[in-house]
Amino acid sequence: MADTRYLKKRRQSWYANIPVPRDLQEQLGKDHIVQSLKTRDLSVAQRRRWSHVEEAHATFDRHRGSQGTTPEEIEDRAWKAYEQALREAEEGGLDEEGINLYIGLLGDQIDDGKLDEAEEAEAWAKITAMHGRRAALRGQPFQPPPTFGPRGIDRVTLRPVSRKKTAGDPLPFSEAAQRYLEETQRDPDAALTQQTVGQSEAVFRLFKDFCRDAPLVDITRAEAGEFLSTVATLDRHWGRSPKTKERSLEDLLELYGGHPTGLSNRTLNRYASVLGVVFKWARKRGLHDGENPFEGQSRKGAKTRKTGWLPFTMAELSTLLSSLRPQVAPNAHTVDTALAWAVWIGAYSGMRLNEICSLDVADVRKEKGVWFFDVADAKTEAGVRRVPVHSVLLEADLLDYRKRVGSGSLWPGLKPGGPDRKLSWYTTKRFTRVRRGLGLTRDRLAFHSLRNNVGGALEAARVPESEAVQILGHEKLSMSYAVYSLGLELPALKEVVEKIDYPTDA
Repeated sequence: MADTRYLKKRRQSWYANIPVPRDLQEQLGKDHIVQSLKTRDLSVAQRRRWSHVEEAHATFDRHRGSQGTTPEEIEDRAWKAYEQALREAEEGGLDEEGINLYIGLLGDQIDDGKLDEAEEAEAWAKITAMHGRRAALRGQPFQPPPTFGPRGIDRVTLRPVSRKKTAGDPLPFSEAAQRYLEETQRDPDAALTQQTVGQSEAVFRLFKDFCRDAPLVDITRAEAGEFLSTVATLDRHWGRSPKTKERSLEDLLELYGGHPTGLSNRTLNRYASVLGVVFKWARKRGLHDGENPFEGQSRKGAKTRKTGWLPFTMAELSTLLSSLRPQVAPNAHTVDTALAWAVWIGAYSGMRLNEICSLDVADVRKEKGVWFFDVADAKTEAGVRRVPVHSVLLEADLLDYRKRVGSGSLWPGLKPGGPDRKLSWYTTKRFTRVRRGLGLTRDRLAFHSLRNNVGGALEAARVPESEAVQILGHEKLSMSYAVYSLGLELPALKEVVEKIDYPTDA
């Protein structure tokens, strides 16, 4: 593969500066091939150079001749041309008019009689790909021929000549990534969330485009590092457009590249981790014997205090609680009526928003004289817990509200949404709009900030951490408590919850 030596800047535009092999310099009359990349953006130039490099090497191959090319090698080249033509047609959104024009141009090349055996096979392969593209656009099935080359039948076996196989039949990146995801999703109990799958697929698409879907064995550490440097210039919101899946990396760099801040190191480290997992998986399955090019590619991340959620100030919390008053008997159950209760419950329990939104009427129960939330739908095993209902919530008539709902979801107005069909999907979005509407626009504020407020309140009340984690749903830090303790009983947990107190309660 080419490297940055093949890029050269002239005035404000970048050029591909490709050295000619020594054995062809006299024949071609030059020692370099220079072609404009028609862009001022270095990231875009780094991507565009590949097609020019491939074109140059194809020129070198033509001048060397292909007399020694075997039928298997011709078929291999033709099939690669077939697959590449389909990819480029999809990325370019080629319609039937464009297909007809493309087929005509290729037909003219064949009719000129100047193509060698391998080039003609590649041209026929591209024409076949266009016929397949047309059939797909019309919703019709298409079956490509077994061979493309003129020597398609082996005269000894009388069978179609197959593609040339290399040792181990190297696995393309996209196939490895797809097989990895399929395996992770096989067991529903161990599957990744659809949100995580979607995020992974987005990163896979970027890298597939960057490396031109190269086999795992051909992907180097330098290329992995260059990929991270290239995407680092993207605006952090590059993936929000519904058209993102239809756009190539080059298009995304044109639209969102060159951002003054770009992606955070934390995001880049997530990209490196996601991609590295594919190589780790392939190695475990005996599909890749090389190194993991993304291993050790992580960048220095920001300290937690610079990236984590912040608690609301007492003034902000007072504004939030006073503006969102829970209704015991709303005229209609909506996202807003559920949100008001959710904010108060979050502020006086530390429960996560999805834990609150997933509650059924039956999950608000009484045992040993204590009303509590039975949290079963939690993010982690430690999150499965019983959280006593704070007296503030009882005074707000939560139990009367519960009785009026009757059965089923405690929040009848909520509908599932998002890739994982979570009941908190629309509530999260609504909370953000409400918070901003109240002027609470500081960075790093979210519903999760209420958990920070609860943690701060418990710490201010001198509640031991081993007790606080049982309310918040965190793992116990001490092995002694984690292994040998069954946790506090409900009456004791009730005492802990009642210590959640704010100086300026609304």
